[in-house]
Amino acid sequence: MAQGQGQRSRPDARLRSRWSMRWRRWAALGGAALVAAGLAGCEAQAGPEEVPELPADTEASGPEPEEPENEQKHGPQDYEHPVPGPDIDDDGQAGAEAAAVYFVELYSYVYATGDFEAWDELTTEDCDFCSVVRQSVAEIYASDGYVHTSPPSIQDVSSQVWPDESGDFAVVVIVENAGFKDYDSSGALIEEFPSERVQAGVLVEHSVDGWQVLGSEAEAVE
Repeated sequence: MAQGQGQRSRPDARLRSRWSMRWRRWAALGGAALVAAGLAGCEAQAGPEEVPELPADTEASGPEPEEPENEQKHGPQDYEHPVPGPDIDDDGQAGAEAAAVYFVELYSYVYATGDFEAWDELTTEDCDFCSVVRQSVAEIYASDGYVHTSPPSIQDVSSQVWPDESGDFAVVVIVENAGFKDYDSSGALIEEFPSERVQAGVLVEHSVDGWQVLGSEAEAVE
């Protein structure tokens, strides 16, 4: 994971703690586990007429039963790695917004795959939320569990210069989170986090290594 830069005093140090706490709810895939409703099976009743048996050398023919389209497939899903926007190499506002969007997209990606390579490159040790996400995901995949989700839908992005540190931007991303389903190693559903429209705040900094995430927060919006 990228390292923070020295011991310089940041006006956002107090905010990072608050941001991390507010993001924990979104990161935890938490809430009460959903209880699946059972479907009562219907047994066919035998009619009064006898059904003639097929001769021993005759095999019943017919199409093989099809698997229901909505049946849950066990195991980690195929999830395409997000690609940073074309402005990611810009060291100004456009690049900051591209980095924040990429971070939000990586959030879903790491839960769906357990792959931290890009996450570690983009985040810093200053970002408490980033550490919480990494630990949560690592625990899921260490126990052979997995998460199913879909890429988020980015609806709006805005940003402003963080006035106390040159090169820092506070970016707000409005995103429709596709929701998450957390499964154990047997394929049993443990927890489900429903789809939600979220306003995500991301504090980013441009350095010699490119854009890095210093902190984040989020809250549900209408």
